[in-house]
Amino acid sequence: GVLASGGQVSSRHLHGMWSCSMHPEVIAEGAGACPECGMDLLTLEELGYEAEGDDSIPLVIPATAPMFTGRRSVVYVRMPGQEKPSFEGREVVLGPRAGDWYVVEAGLKEGELVVVNGNFKIDSELQIRAKTSMMNPADPPGQDHGEVEGGAGPWNLAEQETPLVFKKQLGALLDAYLPLPVELSLDKDGKPEAQALLASLESVDARLLEGDAHLEWMRVQPVLMTLAKGLVDATDMEARRTALYPFTERFVEVLEAFGYQRSGGPVGLFHCTMAFDDTGANWIQAEDRTANPYFGSGMYRCGARTRFLREDF
Repeated sequence: GVLASGGQVSSRHLHGMWSCSMHPEVIAEGAGACPECGMDLLTLEELGYEAEGDDSIPLVIPATAPMFTGRRSVVYVRMPGQEKPSFEGREVVLGPRAGDWYVVEAGLKEGELVVVNGNFKIDSELQIRAKTSMMNPADPPGQDHGEVEGGAGPWNLAEQETPLVFKKQLGALLDAYLPLPVELSLDKDGKPEAQALLASLESVDARLLEGDAHLEWMRVQPVLMTLAKGLVDATDMEARRTALYPFTERFVEVLEAFGYQRSGGPVGLFHCTMAFDDTGANWIQAEDRTANPYFGSGMYRCGARTRFLREDF
């Protein structure tokens, strides 16, 4: 899409076109009568539409399309002319956000198809198959200070010396996470739970850490934030189920590297081998009986606990 004046999404292809005030679905290249009601057609500008032909109209993409990692913004673009759906990772330069859209200043051209939902799943599957992802490229731009990128490949975090008060904060973050897969297992949208999870993550106080533990948290926290925002920005329940997968992979590693404490005790890591076309996916759950967030009522009991997450150490 493109953004016209006033923040409206428009198309250059409508420039100079005519339509009917009673039947806006009627579009004609010139003046005439409406074939539905016989009324005279009017220009789209007369009808109040933004149908500008100026090349200065910016290109926009849905706000759910880009993934953010550090200072980079990336999207996945569908490649034309392929028998099977194929996607190319693309770094883009974004301008301001306008409602549910981002202005694209560089990296895309009009007519290209970008992945709006499921971009984290594509990136994660590339990681699983040891291929280059956009969230964790082989030689990511600006990779310094040991920066940790996203994706689903293991971070291989070392165990950290952390104070009990910080472990309790991660326990509270875990408590904020646990309702989300439960809601999804019940075929509920889960957006309020995702928002609560993001708010809990934002409240974690890095000042409680020192030395290597502080540096490590400052590397992983931005990625967790990006993935948590992906959970909040997901447009529907299925998109939120997809976004749950990469967040869980990262979150498990953080919990086991930094330690956690919660009043409810340790929780289980559950796995469903059939999720995402038999790729498989994990989730964290406190209850003993499986409640599958990826299939919900379709296969509520599909999956099993593989182990408990190690608590404080």
